[in-house]
Amino acid sequence: MGYSIYIGELIYSAEIEDFIVEKVCVDKAPEFSGDFMSAKNNSRHPSYGGWSSFCKETDLYDLFFNSENGLMHEHPGCVIIQKQHGIIIKKALLKRQQASNLPPGFNPNQDPILARLIWLDYWVSWALENCKNPAIYNN
Repeated sequence: MGYSIYIGELIYSAEIEDFIVEKVCVDKAPEFSGDFMSAKNNSRHPSYGGWSSFCKETDLYDLFFNSENGLMHEHPGCVIIQKQHGIIIKKALLKRQQASNLPPGFNPNQDPILARLIWLDYWVSWALENCKNPAIYNN
């Protein structure tokens, strides 16, 4: 079991009578060797423990799991992404890029944390630039 995380335009789904973000593919989106999950799209499907560990490792745990205003404080849930969220993620990415001596990716001798941060930064930036109502949805 785990999360299904989508970043993009907030829409209302009459089928489930709630707000969601649908899957989107963008040709310019990052793609990493050994990543069979995202393939240039706005979704990731990490395990609960895997996402929690990623957030702790990158100092993004409070951003995602703060009980009052975290991006994933409710599960399932949908939260509007704001510019300050993108700034926090960008800082985490720059910090990891400076500290890592491995290329991003999911194969041996690659940095999967860096790959996830690049994915996260790309899609949050993309949503902020391209969506009227940028959001992150998890179910």
